[in-house]
Amino acid sequence: MNSEANARRIAMVESCFGTSGQPLNEQGRVLVGEGVLTKMCRKKPKPRQFFLFNDILVYGNIVLNKKKYNKQHLIPLEEVQLSSLEDDGQFRNGWLIKTPTKSFAVYAATATEKSEWMAHINKCVSDLLRKSGKKAAENHAAVWVPDSDTNICMHCKKSQFTLINRRHHCRKCGKVVCGPCSSKKVILQHQSSKPLRVCLSCHDEISSAQTQPNDSSGNLSNTVDDLGGSQSDGEKDSSDELDIVMYPNPYGRPAPDAPPSGPIAPPRRTSHAQSQGTEQQAGEKVKEADLIDISGGLFGEETGDGDDDAPPPTLWWDDIGMSTPLFLLLFYCCLSSFSVPVFHLPPTFICILLFLMVFLITFLSSILFDFFSLS
Repeated sequence: MNSEANARRIAMVESCFGTSGQPLNEQGRVLVGEGVLTKMCRKKPKPRQFFLFNDILVYGNIVLNKKKYNKQHLIPLEEVQLSSLEDDGQFRNGWLIKTPTKSFAVYAATATEKSEWMAHINKCVSDLLRKSGKKAAENHAAVWVPDSDTNICMHCKKSQFTLINRRHHCRKCGKVVCGPCSSKKVILQHQSSKPLRVCLSCHDEISSAQTQPNDSSGNLSNTVDDLGGSQSDGEKDSSDELDIVMYPNPYGRPAPDAPPSGPIAPPRRTSHAQSQGTEQQAGEKVKEADLIDISGGLFGEETGDGDDDAPPPTLWWDDIGMSTPLFLLLFYCCLSSFSVPVFHLPPTFICILLFLMVFLITFLSSILFDFFSLS
């Protein structure tokens, strides 16, 4: 396969992301493989389509399987470091993808897929660093502790989280903390040019480190005190796309070198094989090989019929937030203020009908979305 075939495949990936994605077809870039991995987001695991190039790792949300993706993310492989995760219940065959700006966990369907993904990513990283002469990144963003791991502040050990007392995450250590225990901001140079929320312990550690004349960490900068409960740009704690990893010990332990075995309940995967093209670079000859559809198993081989590959189940009524009951309560109060019933129906009956309609619409939309995005 020549460079034209590789360019066509990259152009196809670009078209799948549409106008919202960044251009991917650059000189010397080769599409190595692709596949679906279960990425651990803030609240629950979600299927994401990953594309491995020889210099970047790209992933996005699945809108239509193998046809449409959105929310494109590009990760330079020069910054990537991988760490294997131990199996824990349904979360198996996982590893950490760590970069200076963000770190998160992904899970493959089988141990074979995990070893294939990690081997190809590590090879691309080592080849890229060898050719560029750069050193691997030493500072990596902390992996966030999941919201579900704790109901109390991990700093003061007293404050309980409620609908009013919401959770926050320290951007340096990743702990779940309350508002008063994360009222300080610092600039973490490798993560953002803007001040980010940190816990009081990390703030004190950073402040003391800045007083030392020979601070070689290159990771700390000015501090900004007294958040006052507000959030700056980039500090959207409620976003479900913030990346975390789930394991009983919030800080986890690296797994042994041998990859774990056992299946995971990942998203449904495509099974057709694709071919890999390597483009001529620096006088190297083009080699013919199959494009690795890692989500389909070793070099695109079948690993199952896909029936057991659904993501961890989520309840459809989880999509209904607290805004619906509050809106209905307010609507009921407004109707009750009228002396004449609306449409000759009592306010209570109207609110019950609206509530049932909201549940029905949410249920149907959830089914339709799952059908088009995961089928």
